[in-house]
Amino acid sequence: MGKLRRGIAEEYLYKNKLQKSGNFVFRVAGSLSPADLIVVTKDKVKFIQVKSTKKKCYYFSRFDIEEWKNLKKLKEWNPNIEIEFVIIFKRGMGKKPRIVILRPSVDELPKKVEIPKD
Repeated sequence: MGKLRRGIAEEYLYKNKLQKSGNFVFRVAGSLSPADLIVVTKDKVKFIQVKSTKKKCYYFSRFDIEEWKNLKKLKEWNPNIEIEFVIIFKRGMGKKPRIVILRPSVDELPKKVEIPKD
């Protein structure tokens, strides 16, 4: 499976996880939006960008930095919107993936994100 298909698969897995929590979740295909997933609850709207890696750390590409900036601008434009940058660390067959959630409105852009410890 190629990188693109793995990324889409991770988006769907994360989408399903959010839906099980009772949220309405929409996946935005392609680069039509600053986010991969849009989550709607009774009292909030959340834009989520999903990234995944099999490595022990995630390095931000130029494209990722641009997405981060766009999410930050969106939050500045409408403070009521919540935004998240989700990194899923795939650790191999049978191992539970580790998830790191960054909030561009609060967090500064790190150069890299390392896999969380068990």
